[in-house]
Amino acid sequence: MKMNFIKLVLVVFLIGLFSRCENKIETNSNILLGYNEIYSSDSGFTMQIDSVLNDSRCPTGYECIWAGNAEIRFKYISTGNMEFLFNLNTNLIPSDTLIEEYRITMIKLSPYPKADELIEQKDYIVELSIIKE
Repeated sequence: MKMNFIKLVLVVFLIGLFSRCENKIETNSNILLGYNEIYSSDSGFTMQIDSVLNDSRCPTGYECIWAGNAEIRFKYISTGNMEFLFNLNTNLIPSDTLIEEYRITMIKLSPYPKADELIEQKDYIVELSIIKE
């Protein structure tokens, strides 16, 4: 009788332990996403940069009245193959969005503009935070 109780407690503990580990995979993860890369989450959704709509950030080497802004369009495809397009900004609203149960926040856009240098779409890399809510 005592042995069955100990086995039951051990099984319940292990189930709780593994279920917690599964949640941590999607919680508080930062990713780097290049222009032609597709991020595939452990839960089944995918995400990619659709396009950099504009980049008016003040280039290094210039003095600007305003820091400027970059706006990036993303494509999110849910586990059920529903497609969502959304835009995030570096210095304007929105800088984050909530899709399904995930808060997606733009942390950084690289490279930062330099005076007299053109950045091509393929050169952009975005750092995103993805938090399961």
